[in-house]
Amino acid sequence: MCPPVTRAAQRLQCHCRHCDEPHYRGWGRRHYSRVTNFQTVERRFQTIGQYGGVTIIDDFAHHPTAVRMTLETAKKIYPHRPLWCLFQAHTYSRTKALLPEFSQAFSAADTVVITDIFASAREKEVSITAQELSQAIQQHHTSTHYVPVPELIDYLKASIPHNAVLITMGASDIYKVGKSLIDLNAEKTTESPSSKEN
Repeated sequence: MCPPVTRAAQRLQCHCRHCDEPHYRGWGRRHYSRVTNFQTVERRFQTIGQYGGVTIIDDFAHHPTAVRMTLETAKKIYPHRPLWCLFQAHTYSRTKALLPEFSQAFSAADTVVITDIFASAREKEVSITAQELSQAIQQHHTSTHYVPVPELIDYLKASIPHNAVLITMGASDIYKVGKSLIDLNAEKTTESPSSKEN
């Protein structure tokens, strides 16, 4: 039997003796090479860096089904690490229409952080708030918190466990939060002893 694929949709990982060569699979070498060297599409379960011991992953998921599947995959890959999801919903209308589905989509995460909804320029009415989304999720997932966008960095710095996996998730620019944490990490590691003394 071939070993299971442990990194979903990223790379074919089969090292069994009977699978070593392309012709055993019935593929040409060119097609075999393309599959085995496949890289994830940008913003689809993309590991973007580290903040201390925290692994930061970004994903474009903004529909409840995609959210649920992404988090379930992450939990299978990192079963022994705290899984944090930072989610920014996309448009008021979509969030309101899919609220029942969103409320149950985060069960695989250990902690959920909801931030302000990313509104479409076409939307004239705030038909639902991020606080209401957070409250709906709390009915099924007690460790859910609403944090406004300007407070996210400070909140995560103070709250996230040092060995966590953080997934920034949404269709807008929520990935910038993860990149800001990575930049902070880089500043710490490049800081010289003399600058610390000063």
